[in-house]
Amino acid sequence: MLNKRFVFLSLMLCILVTSCTTPKEVDSGSSRRARRARNRKVYDDIAIVERFREAENCYSCGDKKGALKICDDIVKKHQNSSIIAEALFLMGEIYLNKHQYDNACNSFNNIILKHNNSPLFKAAVEKQYEVAKSLHSGERPYYFGIIPGFKSRNSSVKYYEKVIKNAPFTCKAQESLFNIYKIHRRAKKYDLAFAALDRLIDEYPTSALLPDAYLAMAGMYQSLGKGPDYDQKAVCLALNYYSDFIVIFPTHGMVDFAKEQVDKLLAGLVKVDINIGDFYYNAKHNPEAAYSMYKVASEINCKDELKVEARAKMDDLINGVPPLKTSVDFLFRKYKEHNISEWAKNGCVDIPEVAMPQIDAASSSLAESGVDQSAKGDDSIKPAQDGEKSVVDQKNKTEKILEVGGKNVI
Repeated sequence: MLNKRFVFLSLMLCILVTSCTTPKEVDSGSSRRARRARNRKVYDDIAIVERFREAENCYSCGDKKGALKICDDIVKKHQNSSIIAEALFLMGEIYLNKHQYDNACNSFNNIILKHNNSPLFKAAVEKQYEVAKSLHSGERPYYFGIIPGFKSRNSSVKYYEKVIKNAPFTCKAQESLFNIYKIHRRAKKYDLAFAALDRLIDEYPTSALLPDAYLAMAGMYQSLGKGPDYDQKAVCLALNYYSDFIVIFPTHGMVDFAKEQVDKLLAGLVKVDINIGDFYYNAKHNPEAAYSMYKVASEINCKDELKVEARAKMDDLINGVPPLKTSVDFLFRKYKEHNISEWAKNGCVDIPEVAMPQIDAASSSLAESGVDQSAKGDDSIKPAQDGEKSVVDQKNKTEKILEVGGKNVI
């Protein structure tokens, strides 16, 4: 009896030692559950793919409503499925055909943001651009896919902006910026149009649309320059962009057109300067300011006929040809004749070179006479002589001419 007990205890001890020294195997129950989960996922993917094929068949047969319902069910219930990107793309195409542009853009946007590794990424960006292009071309959105809405070209801007944000380094982003410029210019929102072109020029310096952007910028400034004669800043900016276009793209097919526009704008500037000169002479009886404007007009590089006209008006001023008298001159004030022949012949229009040496000479003559102006107060300064008065008067007159008739021309 004792031997039997000893044998039983020895056997139990061996079993215990063996169980402690051998590594534990994976629980067969848990491995079985994992296998079942994997098999279930494979089975579910196969079932989802079969359902998506069913949706494609419905779409090809014209049953868009049934295809949309199946795809919507897949997207909502099986977000981790491998077929979800294809389901979203099919939904976007169905919404696009039904003119439900918001829903279509959201479907394609989900592919771009949540499934950017999908092979449908590029196609989704192109479809988003197609949505914006449809609205830009004047297509009507349909509410619930049935009720036609109003045309809204301006609403396409937000879809173009999504294309630029989602794919900033593609050709579609560059085309989107140029189309944004077209929309804003059509709506006469010139600030936003200029901003779109600035973005295109600054962010895409190697774009194929860069020549068109320069011409568009110059053309828009040119259209805005049809204002009063005293405000020609837009014309000068248009000249800058046309000149840049000629220099940067010398072999472009529109270079001749740009040169024609430059000549046209320069001729317009000459006419504007002549008109301002006529205004100063005939209306204000200010021949000095008129002479300054005629001289500026004669120095602009444009057609010779306009230069000849400006020089002829300068000669008339020097020869003392009187301005046109109006009824106001006859009734309310006496016409005062001006003789600027000596003033013009001495080159007094070139103010910085002429006035400053005269003032320096006058101050040096005072120094030679022994008058120390820096050491004396205001009471000890001598009254100006006749020659000194003429110098000061000439300086004041020429400064007034600069303020009135001076103009900076590009």
